[in-house]
Amino acid sequence: MPFHQGFLPLASFIVLLQVLMAAPAADGSHGSSWSHSGDATVPSQHGGGSGAILAEQCQGLDNESVILGHSIACTADGGVTVTENGHARMWPISGDTLVSQVRLGVDACRDASGQGRPCPIEVRLYSAPDFPQFDTAMLLASADMDVPDGTEAAILFAEFDDVPIPDGTNLVIELYNDDGFRGNWGFWPGANDGGQFRPSFIRTRACGPEDWTDLQSLGYADQHNVLCWNDEPSRVEKFCGFLVKKNTKPKGGCIACPRRNDVYTSGELCETVEDCPRKLKVKRLDCPGGGDGFCKKFKAIREGCTE
Repeated sequence: MPFHQGFLPLASFIVLLQVLMAAPAADGSHGSSWSHSGDATVPSQHGGGSGAILAEQCQGLDNESVILGHSIACTADGGVTVTENGHARMWPISGDTLVSQVRLGVDACRDASGQGRPCPIEVRLYSAPDFPQFDTAMLLASADMDVPDGTEAAILFAEFDDVPIPDGTNLVIELYNDDGFRGNWGFWPGANDGGQFRPSFIRTRACGPEDWTDLQSLGYADQHNVLCWNDEPSRVEKFCGFLVKKNTKPKGGCIACPRRNDVYTSGELCETVEDCPRKLKVKRLDCPGGGDGFCKKFKAIREGCTE
């Protein structure tokens, strides 16, 4: 069959394969086209990360389900594998914030060789103030993900180390696969038709458009990619620490009283050392660790704000 480039959803490839297997070979060509399948919604399968979502930013009305065969990607071999593709959403950012986790839907990952190799995609974070123009975009961070071969209608997680996003820009999250997928893997992002507040985008050199393009303008208004991000960083609690000035006197059987030059943690939360009082003076300090008795005449000065 001659080489063709075009967009073909997973379900359309399955139908095409069934037709080819049932029909005799013939001369001519098969032109790829944009199409949707009518497969039913499949409940999402969670995995691939901790799944601990603290505070999410999503753009869909349904961010939990993936319709198998509903999304598109550029293919040069009738849907067996895909060429280079980028699938994205964009969020205007107001105020400084962080990204610590991305939740993404996966329609399907398939290793064409049958060897069970995972699909090696990237989850990319960009600052793109002029989106959909991308000349001024800056890559802020990326996370490599190996999506297991045979994955269908799943929701996975990509972890980031609290990536700061500048105020006033547009955050673009892209699911990217390079052209090495051609002849090797088929990958489609997870989507549904449950409604969305903002559009989903695609870009690809092989099929065009090479620039970011709203799926609606390509005739796929009902492909709503499942893609969310967590804007609440993982915070480590810190507490006020104090340097003990002299030995305290144990009373009532307490054997864990602070001694001179020990660092005592008060249990008072802090972000910087300035949040802690300069001095700590207590006539009667409860026995550290909850033991019997108490410690008499505790005196200490501010040492720091520590974990």
